[in-house]
Amino acid sequence: MIAIWFALTTVWVLMLVLSWRIPKLRHWSNAVLPLVSLVLINTIVAAVSNFDISDKSIYSMEFQILSFAPADEVFYTYAAEGREPAFLVLSWIIGLCTHDPNVYFFIVALLGSTIMALALLWLLRSAWQVTLVYYITFCFGFFTGYSSYLLRQGLSLVFLILGLVALCRHTRLWKIVVLLVVASLFHWSAIPAALIVLGIRVLPKVPTIVLLGVWALFSLLYLSGLNAALLAPLASSSEEIEMYTDPANAELYTGGTNRLDFWVLGFGVLVFGYVVLRKFDNLPEWYGQLYHAFILLNTYYLALGFVYYSDRIAAYSWSIVPLVVTVPVISLAGWKQGWGSVTLMAGFLGWSEYIGLMDNLLNA
Repeated sequence: MIAIWFALTTVWVLMLVLSWRIPKLRHWSNAVLPLVSLVLINTIVAAVSNFDISDKSIYSMEFQILSFAPADEVFYTYAAEGREPAFLVLSWIIGLCTHDPNVYFFIVALLGSTIMALALLWLLRSAWQVTLVYYITFCFGFFTGYSSYLLRQGLSLVFLILGLVALCRHTRLWKIVVLLVVASLFHWSAIPAALIVLGIRVLPKVPTIVLLGVWALFSLLYLSGLNAALLAPLASSSEEIEMYTDPANAELYTGGTNRLDFWVLGFGVLVFGYVVLRKFDNLPEWYGQLYHAFILLNTYYLALGFVYYSDRIAAYSWSIVPLVVTVPVISLAGWKQGWGSVTLMAGFLGWSEYIGLMDNLLNA
C-alpha cells in the first residue's frame, strides 16, 4: 500500500517538474498533496521499519522506562547517564500521552519529517521546489534512517538544518544560536557542527579555494590513516570519542573506519558544487554559504573518520547533499530545469534501490 502511494506521489512530482511551460500547474496548491504525502511516507517507513537494529530496541526500552518515570527521574537520567536533555524531555512528554513504543516512534519520525519540510519551505519558498528536494531527500535514504533508529541525532540534524537555513536567510544571530543550541541538546556530536555553522555566520568570509585546501589536507590525513595518530590526544581526552575508538566496536560495526566509499561520496558532491559555483550564474545568493557548510561539515567527518560509527558524523554533511545537488538544477530555466530534475529523480531513485530503502518501503 505504501509502495503504491509512493509510486503515485512520484508521478505527481514528475508532473510538477515537467510543467515548465504551464507555470500555473506549479501553484502551491498542486504541491501540497505530494509534499504531505512524502512527509507521511517518510514518517511511516521510519516508524515501522528497522526493528532488527539494536539502536531501535534500545530506544524502545528507554522510552517505556521514561514514560512511567516522574519528572525528577528524567533529569537524574540526564545527570547519571549523560543522555541529552532535549531528547529526554521530549520522550518524557510523549510518554505522558502514550506508553506504546510504536506510537512513540511515529510521533518522533513525524516531528522530524515535518521540521525538515518547514525548513525547506523557509529556504526555497516554493512549494513545488520543496516537494522535489524532499523527494530527493527521501530517496537519498539517510534522513529516513536517522528518523527511524537514530532518533537523537535525527532530531539534532533537522534543528541543525534549521540553523543553516536561518543563516542563509540572514536571520538575527540570536535566533540562529537558539536553533543550534537546540540541535546540540538533542545530540552532543552536533556541537562541532553547530560551531561550524555559527562560524560561517560570525567569522570573516573565507574564499572557497581556501576551504577546499583545508578539505584536501584532511583528505590526505584520512586516506593515509594519519588522522587517528594526530587526533589520538583528542580521543583520549573525550569520553564520547574514546568510547567509539575502542577496538571492541569492530565486532558490532563491520563497516570499518576511514572508509573510501564515504570519501568518494564527499568528493563527488564537492566537485559538483565547485563546478556549479564556477559555471552557473543564476544560483541563489545563499548557495555559496550552503556549499561552504558542506565543505566544513565533511571536513569534520574526515577528521574523525578513524572512529567506529563515523557515518553518524558524516551525516551532518550528507544531510544537505540533496540541497547542494538539487538547487542548481531548479535554478535553470525551461526544459533544462525540467529534464534535469527528472534525471535527478531517476538517479536518486536508483540509489534508493541500491541502499535497500525500497525494501523497507515495500515491507511498510
